[in-house]
Order: sequence, then C-alpha cells, then structure tokens
Amino acid sequence: MKYVCKVSSDAHKQVMLYAKPGRMEYQCESVFWITATAWAAVAMVVHAYAALAITQRYCTMVTLPPPTVD
Repeated sequence: MKYVCKVSSDAHKQVMLYAKPGRMEYQCESVFWITATAWAAVAMVVHAYAALAITQRYCTMVTLPPPTVD
C-alpha cells in the first residue's frame, strides 16, 4: 500500500506541476498515466533484476551454470 500511495502521490504532483490554464483534462490525465507507468516499469525492472541476482547466486552455490538472458 505504501508503494501504491507513493506512486499515486508522485503522479498527482506531476499533474499539478503540468496543469495550466488552457490545458485540457485529457492532457493532464496523460501526465498522470505516464508518471504512474514509469514508476511501475522501474518496479518491474528492480524486481526482475533481484530475481535474476538470486537465481545466479543459487546456481553458483550449487555449481550450476547461471541462466542466460536473451
């Protein structure tokens, strides 16, 4: 929940910085979704890297060759 609140809060902050008179609601909404999606992409990369690092560490401990990433 803390992570979701942070992503939402940061995305709303970006919208507030972007919002100016004359800008349409859909433009502000796109800033929200771009920011939120960027945070989600970062989280996925971090989790994928952590999983890969754990797998490589395990393979080293049991003397298996580490997996290759294509």
